[in-house]
Amino acid sequence: MQIDEQYIIEQATNANAVKNGKALSAHGDFSNLSKTADDSLYFADCKGSGKNPYRTSIDFLDEKAPICRCSCPSRQFPCKHAIGLMFEILAKKEFKIAQLPDDIAQKRAKIAQKEAKKAANTNNTEPKIIKKTNNATKAKKIKKQLEGLDKAQLLVNELLLHGINTLNSTSVKHYKDLAKDFAGYYLIGVQNAFLALANEIENCNADTINYSKSINILIVLNDVIQKSKQFLEHKLETKNYELESNELFEALGGIYKLEDLERLGSYKDNVNLVQLSFDISYDPVKKEYIDRAYYIDLADGQISQTLNYRPIKALSHIKADDTCFKLINVERLYYYFGGLNKRIRFNNFNLHNLTQNDYNQIISLANNELSTVVTSVKNEIKKILAKKYVAVLLKYEKLALVNDELVLFDHKQNNIILRNKLDDDSSHYSIGRLLSIANSQLCVNQVMFGLIFYDENVNRLYLHPYSIITNNQIIRLQY
Repeated sequence: MQIDEQYIIEQATNANAVKNGKALSAHGDFSNLSKTADDSLYFADCKGSGKNPYRTSIDFLDEKAPICRCSCPSRQFPCKHAIGLMFEILAKKEFKIAQLPDDIAQKRAKIAQKEAKKAANTNNTEPKIIKKTNNATKAKKIKKQLEGLDKAQLLVNELLLHGINTLNSTSVKHYKDLAKDFAGYYLIGVQNAFLALANEIENCNADTINYSKSINILIVLNDVIQKSKQFLEHKLETKNYELESNELFEALGGIYKLEDLERLGSYKDNVNLVQLSFDISYDPVKKEYIDRAYYIDLADGQISQTLNYRPIKALSHIKADDTCFKLINVERLYYYFGGLNKRIRFNNFNLHNLTQNDYNQIISLANNELSTVVTSVKNEIKKILAKKYVAVLLKYEKLALVNDELVLFDHKQNNIILRNKLDDDSSHYSIGRLLSIANSQLCVNQVMFGLIFYDENVNRLYLHPYSIITNNQIIRLQY
């Protein structure tokens, strides 16, 4: 079994698991290192907090999805002991050849039975029994949503009539309490919008009050409510209760499952992706971390993003995403609905080292005309439900300091000012790092990946740089 540190990082739930597992290996906490003759199973004892060691094993029958088992009480999978055992393998420690343990053999047999049953069902030519759709239940849910939307509209109208600036700490708390009720109407998206509005008003500085973000949230919320009412009323009238490819479904708080996306035909197979950037942010309203990575499709240059949501209350159960510096060949890539930079998901994939041809392909897919990119961005951000930023890949002739600001120039000398997107966490800021390489070769004839965002305070577009792509590397600027 050949593994590297990147492989271990990809298996771990979070950075702490990697750190703690590495420490267990470094401290010599493992004993009775054993493996099967075919290298498919590694197992060992690991010193724990009690008098008896933990029994830890890693089953590599499927190297892309190893099964880690441990007798420790941790609810994190894989636990730090399994990660530590991987570091023992990486360190090329001596593992004695041993027979496959009976308990592992039994577990493998059960997995094989499940796979055989699944394969038999797949190959079964008999017509499948389609579960009857309970239209009455779906209609009842839509009516409940419409009832909630009516209540939400009343709250929005009240805010529009009296003005956001009339809210005080007591009324903001009142709106937060009211927002919680929308979960009972299957309107989690509306609930989160009201909570975000209340949170934004609370954070306004009394000396320099700027309600622009609050007003934008209110405008989007009002638009979502009105369009959703029309959408849901139409479904009731036509008695069409099937899931559709519609942004309003997610705006209301709905979640597409992979089988939903597959049924709607929102996927493509055998896709080669390269990660252009990776960042982590925190949403104080939903109380969750968001791992976001942007990817480019080497076939058509489409830039998409993965979003991994990790609520605080479930951090130990959800694996954190991480940076990837390899070519990712995806068996089936699923797309969510929306405008530019669609959200994507994928499960089965293979990793390969990036080649010179891959870097050349990324560069060839970059936009050469800044004016064309800006037009595309403007068309996107003017949509009510769209984010006010777009991820872009740009070729530039030079980066230069103009009036103490970094400016990107294309080959026609069209230009855009580079700035940090201030509503992002400071860990995302990158202008300082770019200033440190001013006048270097990276400032001439390269490719930049970043977010073009709209600053409504000055009515202008700026570019927040995330990465620089050269002919042999992707330089991350955020961390």
